[in-house]
Amino acid sequence: ANVAREIVKDIEDLQQDKGFKVSFPMIAGVRAAKAVVLACIILAICLGYLPWFFYSFGGFLFLALLSAANTGFLYSFKNVVAQDYSKAQVLFKAAMFSALIAFLAGVFA
Repeated sequence: ANVAREIVKDIEDLQQDKGFKVSFPMIAGVRAAKAVVLACIILAICLGYLPWFFYSFGGFLFLALLSAANTGFLYSFKNVVAQDYSKAQVLFKAAMFSALIAFLAGVFA
C-alpha cells in the first residue's frame, strides 16, 4: 500500500518534478501509474487477509478492523481517479494506520 501512496505522490508532483527528477508516472504515464496503484491496493487487500485465512489470526476483531482499513484504501483510490491526490494521500495514510491497528489488535486478541 505504501508503494501505491508513493506513486500517487509522484502523480501529484508530476508538473513540479519535470526537469528535476524522473518518476514512474513520467516514464509510464499517469494512466499506467493509476493502474499500478490499483494493482498495489488489490494486492495489499488480498495479502492482508492471508493471516486470518491460513492461521485464524486475530478473529473477528481483526477482520472487522482490517475490512475498515481496506475500505479506506478503496476510497482513497476513488479520489485518485477523481484526481484529488491530496485527499487520496491523507486517506492512504489513515488506511495504513488502521491496518496497523488491525494487526496489533490481532496479535493481542
